[in-house]
Order: sequence, then structure tokens, then C-alpha cells
Amino acid sequence: MGPVHALLLLALGAVGTASLQPIFLVPGVGGSSLWAETKDAEVPECAEWSRKPNGKYTREKHRIWLSFYELLWPTCWSAVLEMDFNKSSSQFESKKGVFVEPDNFGGLSGLSHIGHLTKNTPVVAEFAKLIENLQEKGYEEGKTLFGIPYDFRLAPQQIDWERVKKLAEDAVQKNGGKRLVWVAHSMGNLMSTYIFNNVVSKAWKDKHIEVFLSAAAPYGGALYALPAVISGDMEMFKVKGVQMVKRSAVRRVNRNAGTASILALRESVGPLSFSLFGVRGGLPSRSSRDLKTGATEEEEEKFEDEMNEMIQRFAGESDFNSIAGVPGAPLKPPSLMGRNLTGTYTAQNWTLLLPQPERSNIEATLSQVPDLKLDEDPGIPSICVWGTGLKVPSAVGWAEKSLNAEPEVLSSTDGDGTVAVQSASACSNWKSNRLSVSVKSEHLELLFSSDLQKAVGLLGEKGVDQAVKEMKKKGNLKEGDVLIELSRQKLRGPLSGLTQVTVPLRLNRPSNDMISSNATISSGSRTENIGEAFEVYLEATKASRSEDEETLRREFERLAAEKGVQAEGVKREEKEVVVVV
Repeated sequence: MGPVHALLLLALGAVGTASLQPIFLVPGVGGSSLWAETKDAEVPECAEWSRKPNGKYTREKHRIWLSFYELLWPTCWSAVLEMDFNKSSSQFESKKGVFVEPDNFGGLSGLSHIGHLTKNTPVVAEFAKLIENLQEKGYEEGKTLFGIPYDFRLAPQQIDWERVKKLAEDAVQKNGGKRLVWVAHSMGNLMSTYIFNNVVSKAWKDKHIEVFLSAAAPYGGALYALPAVISGDMEMFKVKGVQMVKRSAVRRVNRNAGTASILALRESVGPLSFSLFGVRGGLPSRSSRDLKTGATEEEEEKFEDEMNEMIQRFAGESDFNSIAGVPGAPLKPPSLMGRNLTGTYTAQNWTLLLPQPERSNIEATLSQVPDLKLDEDPGIPSICVWGTGLKVPSAVGWAEKSLNAEPEVLSSTDGDGTVAVQSASACSNWKSNRLSVSVKSEHLELLFSSDLQKAVGLLGEKGVDQAVKEMKKKGNLKEGDVLIELSRQKLRGPLSGLTQVTVPLRLNRPSNDMISSNATISSGSRTENIGEAFEVYLEATKASRSEDEETLRREFERLAAEKGVQAEGVKREEKEVVVVV
């Protein structure tokens, strides 16, 4: 049994459909089924499909994502999905003559499964299990249960949000004013926060949204997206570790879409200063200079001349990593640095690994991301859920001479195998957060977990206030269970009668530093004070601005005396903080 099963494994009795809150389901990147149609499109890679003498490609509407049949022709498939960059708008757009749209907007077939063997044979379930469970409780497609598939190649500001707003308004109206339970997974959360923070008003949210359940969200980005852009390495196309779709095709699609920018790692949610990429080595040797992302022999020679000149001029003043674009470099990098690099790259400079014009295009879209408010509090009751227990790469590198290869994982951090805890749990710090839950689960499998399935069902049947209350009511917690509620620290009731509770902490400090640890609260014989003491500990941690044990202890004792809370003290034990009451 996972650490939060006692929070969410609740018996759900049958209820009439009239009492159900309508539910919206929003999938992540690659989670929406897409249809494509081409009309005189200039896509020479699809020549074998073209029946016109001018070579232009015309084909009736067909499933482009994800059809395993289409992957038999990866060059044509990627050429159709690949987008053109519009310099005027600084956005990626479908090629002229190519029309892509999500499957069954408002319905469920567009997100129940990720892929299809043939036109009507779905495989690889996504929301299918959750949909099945909700339908067993009386939910009906198009009446109380709605899917929001979208063209995930687009940046959030390119989505037709008026269509989504209209569907939401109609859903609330046809359900007698009952507000939406909005459930998003992975990148679908970034699309959701975009509409909440940029498109609709507070009055609209108050009228139409009951609760926003955020599951496995890459609020701080996700490193896995960057190897897909740089080398075409993508886990979803691998079978037993072997990538079944050509990296060049995968790379082509990912480099020419708005997705790369919103999934790229960013530092707005916490310290993401660790190394992302490094082709290992110090000063470049002959083999490392041969690293290629498409350079010609002439370009290679030019690079070598520039590099030799630089080394002679600045030998001893800077290592190669700083020369290669890291802030503080003493000189402008050679003109080909963006194509032939050995060094370390971070969230700030990873685009140096891309050739032109892809590099400039992606940098143009990256510059727009801070204004999109993707990780900001949406101002509606929220529940934050993330997966733990699986390694997520925090640094990768290429040992081969070419970036057209699978990167090696150099270091890892905790997460769901795809998104790190630090990124996915950022929503736990929102003021609007009502409850945060960690589940030992893989990224996609989080949708299948009984914890999330029953939480969604409970929210739909009871609404957010009653659902959260029942999740935390006496009897649902036992010793060792996990509870995080950073916006509401009223823990007296749920903790009554317990002797010990372990709580993962993620506290923003005034210095923008973040503490990630466990607090083990031992009550001894005074169980009635355990919640009060924990609140004092949280306040002391924020006020002390230091992880020094003595400073924290003095601040804790001062606040406890000031508030009249009986407590013996606080101490740190490795990664745990023990508050003795």
C-alpha cells in the first residue's frame, strides 16, 4: 500500500447522475489523437503518396497521431507533422496545405488511448481506465464527461480557447449550474494554467470551475523533452530500449513545434541550476571536435581554425566549458559553436547544441514563455498530485561523436520516470492549493492508479470541499501516512490520537532557496498538541532563514512560548526534522 492510499482509498457509493459534477479531461503532450489532411501540400518526402504530376501531396483525412501504420513511412510522417516557423508572429504553424485537428473534441475517443494499430483499433491506454471507472459511476460522454484533446504541437496561445470556453459554459449549464472538475495530466496542466491565467476572468472561473486537479505536471519543465529536440531520442518510441522510429524523424518533429519551448527546463519554480547536458571532456580533442549535428567538412575546418586561435589567445584564462557559452565567458564563441560543441549545458544555454535556423526559432519561442504564466497559481481550488519513486535524469551526456545517438544518463533525481518531483510538485506551493498528494507511480501509470481514480470520482460526486474533508477526516489517516497541505496547516483534527506522522516538506524560503525534507512529528503523550507544534515548526523554518539546527531550535522555542504551545524542541536527523511535543 502506497503512502497516500489511506487518504484516497475511500468507498464510493452509487449516486444518481443528477448529483455529479461534470468533468473535463485534458491530456498531455502526445496524449491527443490527431487527424491530418493535405491539399496540394509541398511535402516532397511524401512523393510516393502523391498522385499529381506537380508532385504536390494531397491525401484525405487520416490519423497522423498516433498511427503505427503511418510510422512505416517515418520520413513522410514527420514531414507532415513538422511545422514552419512564421517570423512575423514568432510562432510555428502547419505547412501550407497541411491541416491538423484533434480527434473528437468534447468526446472521449481522442484521449482514451495514445495510439492505434489501424484506423479503428486503439492500443496503449491513456485515460481509458479512468473513463471506464467514471462511466460505471454514471458519467456519460458529452453530458457529464468531456475530453479536451488539442494539437499539442502548438504553443498554448495558439489553441482555440474560445471553443474550450464554450464547451465549459455549455457543460455547466446543462448540469444545472454544477461546476467543472478539471483534471489535467502532464503538459495538459500547462495548457490549463494558460487558459486560467490568461484567457478567462476570475468571475468566469468562480462560476464554471469547482476544482483543478493537477497530475504529473511539468511546471518546471522536463528534461526528457530536450533529448527529443537535440537528438531525436524519445522513450515512447522504444521497445525494450530500442527506438523503433528513426531519430531523424523524431528530431524533425520536435525541433519544429511549439512544444519544445514550454517543456524546456526553467528556473521559475525552484533551483534548476544542475547540468543538463555534457559531452564529456575538457578542452576539445580531435575526436570531440568531430561531434556533428550536420556540419559540412568546410564548416568543420573553419571551426577547428577558430578553436585553435581561441585556445592560443586565451590559454589558461578559461576552461572550454565557459568558452562554450556558459555565463561569464571571456569572449564571443566561434560562429559554429552552435553546431560543434563539447562542454556542459544548462537550462540557460542548451539551444547552443542546435543548428540554425532551428536554434533561433526555438529561442524566439522560449523568450515568450515567461509571459504565459504557466506555473502561476490559477486562483481556483487546486489539488496537486505527483509521482515518486522512479529516477528522472537530471543530467545526460553523449559519449558518441554524433548527437544522433541515445544519450547517457549521468545523474538522476526522484520523480515519476519522466517529470521530477521538484517540477511536478510546484503546485503544492500555490495559495489556492487545497491538498497535495504524492503517489509512488510512473508518469502515465499515475492515470491508472486507484489513488487518482478514486480522488477524481470523489471530487465529481462530492465537490471539492466535501471531498477534501473526507480525504482527511479522522480514520483515513494512520501512523506513517503522508499529508501535505501547505496553504492550510490546520492539522489538529486529522492528527488527533496519533503518535507519529511523517510529512514531506517543500518550503519556499525568503532567499528563494527550497527545503525538501521530511518532518517526523512525535507526540509522546500530548497528542492534542501535535498539529499546533507542526504549525510552529513551519513558521520557525520560514522565519529562521537558515538550515542551522541551533538557529532553528531557538526560533522554534521562541514561537512556541509566544503562542503558548507546549513543545520540548526540534532537531534534525539527516534528512528528517523531528518535532517533539
